Amino acid sequence: MIVPEDASIRNSKSFFQIDAGVGVGRPNNRDDVAIVQFMLGTLQTIYFGGETVRMDGVAGRNTNAAILAFQQFMKIPFPGLPKSPALATDSAVDPCKAPISGHRPNSTLGLLNLMTAKHVFKWPDITGESVYQSGGVKLSQIFG
Repeated sequence: MIVPEDASIRNSKSFFQIDAGVGVGRPNNRDDVAIVQFMLGTLQTIYFGGETVRMDGVAGRNTNAAILAFQQFMKIPFPGLPKSPALATDSAVDPCKAPISGHRPNSTLGLLNLMTAKHVFKWPDITGESVYQSGGVKLSQIFG
C-alpha cells in the first residue's frame, strides 16, 4: 500500500540516523549497515525488488545492489511518491546530520527514512519513531 505524503511527514525532524556511510567505498559499520538493511528490506518487496537483503550488518553484494536499486527507483516518476532527479546513484548511503526535511531531495538516507516511515511507523502517527529517537526502543527490539 502506498501512503500519500502529508505535512507531518514532510516537516519531520526525527528519523533513523547512521554514524558513517554504508555501501560502496564507505566504512560500513555493522550497526549502520543493519539500519540501512532494515529500511531497504522493508521497501524492497513493496517497490523495487531484487535479491532479498538480509539484515546481518554486512554490506555485501545484495545490500549494495539494493541501495543502487532504491536510488534508481527514486528517480522514476511514480504517483504519490517523492521524486529525486538529483539523487546520486552511487550505491552508498551517507549520514544526514541536518533536519531531514531540508535534505530529502538529494539524500538517500532521507528518502529511505521517508519511505520506511510510511510503512513501519504508519505515518502521520510518528509515536513509534519518537519513542525510538528518545531511546525508548533499542535496535534489538526493532531488528528482532
